[in-house]
Parts: sequence; structure tokens; C-alpha cells
Amino acid sequence: MPFPAPPPAQSSLIGERSFRAVMENVQDMVSVLTADGRFLWASPSTQRVLGYLPAELTGRSALEMIHPADRLDAEGLLARTIATPNAIGTLTYRVLHRDGSWRELEATGKNLLEDPRVEGLVLNARDVTERVLAARQLEDARRAAEHANGAKTAFLSRMSHELRTPLNAILGFAQLLEQELDSEDDRESTAQILRAGHHLMRLIDDVLQISRIEQGEMQISMEAVGLSEVLNQALELVQPDATAANVHIHASADRGYHVFADIQRLRQVLLNLLTNAIKYNRHDGHIVIRISPRPRDRLRIRIADTGRGIPRRRKSALFTPFDRLGVESTGIEGTGLGLALSRRLVEQMNGSIGARSSESRGSIFWIDLDRAEGPLGEPSESEP
Repeated sequence: MPFPAPPPAQSSLIGERSFRAVMENVQDMVSVLTADGRFLWASPSTQRVLGYLPAELTGRSALEMIHPADRLDAEGLLARTIATPNAIGTLTYRVLHRDGSWRELEATGKNLLEDPRVEGLVLNARDVTERVLAARQLEDARRAAEHANGAKTAFLSRMSHELRTPLNAILGFAQLLEQELDSEDDRESTAQILRAGHHLMRLIDDVLQISRIEQGEMQISMEAVGLSEVLNQALELVQPDATAANVHIHASADRGYHVFADIQRLRQVLLNLLTNAIKYNRHDGHIVIRISPRPRDRLRIRIADTGRGIPRRRKSALFTPFDRLGVESTGIEGTGLGLALSRRLVEQMNGSIGARSSESRGSIFWIDLDRAEGPLGEPSESEP
């Protein structure tokens, strides 16, 4: 196949033989266009990219080969580029292949019309069809996943609402029945109904809250919250369970710290973490709570326990909804939603949550939140 003559400028710069060797091995399609977009010259790689021999394109309009939906953008870029000497323009567009298919090209052109060695628009075009197709498939998959996740969230929300009404009736009648029964065995049976009902109600409430967060319906009321107040409230609620499990809780001294948070949601997160620290602790175990300053004007609430810890292979699923990390067979009550909900609530409060754990040695969970001034506008006391 006779090789098309290269532009004179390039021949004089690196020699015709060297220029041809380069053009024979370049993967991109290189061409020179006239001011109205017609091919003056094209590299041999044109056949690999578009299926045409270079000679077949000489004198042909490049614009006519562009997909009609992309042609207006290409015409506009051509006009802007040729308006200014040495101007450079870049565009991704579809071009008709010889086999009738459309190929996506990413092209960069430079205006060398006033350069007497070239007198044309030099165009370097790369076939990015596979890359564009992969990106399009990835976007389609993302949209499908979002649609499926939205459908799942809506279903869980509707299902939870439908379950609450009959469950409230069951709990109400069980409480009335408990008051009327005299037999200890009958009262214990009724108590089991109530325990199971309250457990199911907590599960429904957690599912509803996760659904509201995912749908953007969770209402968060941010304010300066005293950590001593909210922590003491949570400790009072979990202390009976800690006493029953013979778990000892140690909290650091109050230093008047405040954070920006929703007090109700923060209390809920602390209850989740403290309840887990009690449930999964060992007999005569310990829980240590510390509050300390962090960089960027944040505070960390750290809850450490002496429990069984989390296996390394399970750590990646730590905040996954409904994943109980392999403790389903232990008889310890749980839903697998507490940590997943806690993460979402903390993130809603512009905070972060994390954990570190060693199997058989215990776990440390922490929450980082923005530090706030006290109610009188005074900053929280700093550690020495």
C-alpha cells in the first residue's frame, strides 16, 4: 500500500523515513483538515480506527461522518478553533465506521492554518468506544441499584407501618391479660409475649428510622448538647442490664464538654453502643467511657469493653444492616440493625463513627462530633 505523503513541515523536521515509521506505529488516528473540515491527509492508523484507507478520506468532509446528534457541537468547536491561530480544542463525539457502526472518538485539534509548513488543522483522535461503553454500563447499573434500593426502602417502610398497628393491639391485650391472671405460669407466658412483642417493636422502629434516613425524611435538630447530661441519661437506662450481667461501667469525670448534635439521636446512639458493650461482654467485665478532644475542633466519645471482640473476617460487615457478625447462634438477643442505624444517625449529625477490636480481648467504639460552646456561650473546658 503506498504511504500517503506526510505534510512537508514534518518531513523537514524529522525526516520522511522517521516520520513514516512513527505514523505506521501510532495507535491514535492523526489527520490534517482544511478550514472547512475536509481531510487533507490521514495516518495509516485510520484503517484500524475507522476501517478506511487514508486515501479514501482525502477530500472527504469529516463533519459528514459525525453522528447527527454530535455534529452541531463539532461544527461549533471547529469554528472556535479556526478563529484563533494555534488554538486548541477537544471534543468527544461519535463517528461512522466503515462497517456501519458508530465509534466514540476523543479528539484534540490544533489550528496550524497560518503555519506555512502545515496549513491545516492537525487532529489527533483516540478510539474511546470501550471506555465510554463501560462508563455507560456502570451508570446504568448504578441507577438500577438506586432504583432497587429505593423500592426496598419503600417496601420496608410500608411493611413496618402495617405491622405496628396489629402489634400494638397484641401488646395492649397482653398487658391487660397480665393484670387479670393469677397463675404464675400464666403470667410468665404473658411476659414472654410482651418481651417478644417489644423486641419486634424495636426492630420495626429501627427499620423505619433507617428507611426515613435513606429517603431523606429524618428530622435532625442540631444544638449544643452537654455530653454529661446525655451520657448520664443513657447510663441510667442501661445500668439495670449492666448490673444483671455483672458488668462494671467506668465513666471519665465531667469536664463540661458540649457537642453539636440532636440530643435524642445522640442518646439513641449511645444506648446502642452501651447495650452492645454489655450484651457482648464477659461475666465480671468492664466498660470504660472516655471523652477527649480531637483535631479540627471535635470531641471523641470512646466506649471500650472487655468482651469477646469481633473476628477479623467479620469487621468489614460491622455496620451492615441485619448482619449480626456470627453471633446468631449464641442466644444473645439482637436484630443486627443497631450499629447500621447508629452510623447513619451519627453521619446525619455531621459526625463519624468507628471501631477497633481484637478477638477475645474486647472492642473500642468511638464517635467524633463537632465541639460546641456551652449554653452561655462559653467554650467547653479543655484538657490540661
